[in-house]
Amino acid sequence: MTAELTNIVNMYENEDLSPEFIADNQSLDIVAVKAALMQSSSKYRKACGQEDENIDILNFSVDEQKRVKEGLLDIALG
Repeated sequence: MTAELTNIVNMYENEDLSPEFIADNQSLDIVAVKAALMQSSSKYRKACGQEDENIDILNFSVDEQKRVKEGLLDIALG
């Protein structure tokens, strides 16, 4: 991710700034900011209705990650 893209995503996700404010503040086209957020921000995609809210159920929990890692290690060493 480029520094500018990282900055846009950070402003939207961590500073709760609107795409319009980000565009004005950074002297960018609003379409470019929205495209950057659509590409790189899950939070933005969810806000736009473009990403399933329950996608997190597909992710491993920390405990599951540890168990999978242990299983893979057992297979590799066994």
